[in-house]
Amino acid sequence: MAPRSVRPAAALVALALGVGGLSACGLGGDRPAPTVTATSTTDALPPMETEDGPSPTTTAGGAKTLPSGTRWATSSRSGLRWAVPDDFTVVDVAALRANRSTPVPKDVRALARRQGMSVNEMLASFGTGAELVAVDTASPQGQPVTANVNLVAIENQSLPDEQEIRRQLANIPGSRTRVLSVKDVPMELGPANRTVYTMTVKDRTLAVEAMAVEHDGGTATITASAATAPAAKALMDDIVDTLEPVAASASASSSSAASSASSRAA
Repeated sequence: MAPRSVRPAAALVALALGVGGLSACGLGGDRPAPTVTATSTTDALPPMETEDGPSPTTTAGGAKTLPSGTRWATSSRSGLRWAVPDDFTVVDVAALRANRSTPVPKDVRALARRQGMSVNEMLASFGTGAELVAVDTASPQGQPVTANVNLVAIENQSLPDEQEIRRQLANIPGSRTRVLSVKDVPMELGPANRTVYTMTVKDRTLAVEAMAVEHDGGTATITASAATAPAAKALMDDIVDTLEPVAASASASSSSAASSASSRAA
């Protein structure tokens, strides 16, 4: 897989969703997105699990537990998953772009209609760097800002430091940003930092939290944006608490199954 053209700190930029559609605001690269055909109401992508559970904990096998009222958002390309609210629609953008014959899930097509776009137009609006986007579809239509979460992963890139983050966010075309804080955060995946900022696009101001973490020889950045700072913080808190590689959850499931089988045999 070839390295991408997205700059590491540029991956921290939020998607501005709301009235007037979607704006990628610096996420995109310079390649056109391939078209995707909406041919089915079935979901041919890996299923997005939905569970209820207590506050996130790490089990003996390494898998996280979902907070109540959330579901997994899983990126098939990066192999990462984390919690988002149950009423968010999860779009595995990379999977839809990689295979033009992939049936488009019904809820994804509904999201495109909600934004007044075709599926292809919506995917293009996410920019070529976004691998996964999860969007709040429970809030009333016509809101100035629609809460959302997006993932951008960049290969062969180290974690951006605070100076680079501030420099990049200060130079995003078509927007004004105000960085409130950049702090290191302890993550099992590797070194990480969490940036809190506001971004104004035209007459809309978004509250944004972004976490960049070293993963698989590169940097994965998950950005949460909402109309208010507490809402953005709540989204990011769940991400920080639950982020894990899919392999860890699969390994935990296998270990649990093997343990159960051994118990039955005994």
